[in-house]
Amino acid sequence: HIGALEGAESGALWIAGEKDGHPALARWTGREWRPVPRPPIPRVYKDQGETSVSDIAVGDQGEVWVLGTMYWICGEEEMTCIRPVLMKWDGVRWTVKVMPERSPIRSIVSDGAGGLWATTPRNLAHFTGGEWENHPITRGPLGGRTVAQLARRPGASTVWAVGQDGTEDEKMPFSNGAIWKMDP
Repeated sequence: HIGALEGAESGALWIAGEKDGHPALARWTGREWRPVPRPPIPRVYKDQGETSVSDIAVGDQGEVWVLGTMYWICGEEEMTCIRPVLMKWDGVRWTVKVMPERSPIRSIVSDGAGGLWATTPRNLAHFTGGEWENHPITRGPLGGRTVAQLARRPGASTVWAVGQDGTEDEKMPFSNGAIWKMDP
């Protein structure tokens, strides 16, 4: 299963997905897809669980970030528990960071300087130097904000986010598209 595709400034293409419940990554060489070794995903609950992949970001310095979600059965009622996981490939080895349970990251994009921008439902978050910094998104004219996807033009630092501005009022319009621009 392939869950994400991303192009690099160099022209390289990367795909990310999962195979047999584990993340899988490959790079297009111009003739074939060349697999990259699997990241070592820690198990957070006993020996069970699988990891799905939802997004990929390729940095200007060649680093590749992969956003995934770990799933496992937990609790006495056998509920499905989830936890986001962020993986970074530097061309030689993986760095894997299991995120806190309440970290609903939806989309990622490279910041062009070795770091990463990520969306949460109502914020942008910047990961650099091993630390996260939140950047709140302003509410739209209808009073809501839900961030869905990010983009950054290679070579630039400006980050664009798209999503939805919505309201719970019973009058039309109920929602509208929204675009945000972040100049760090």
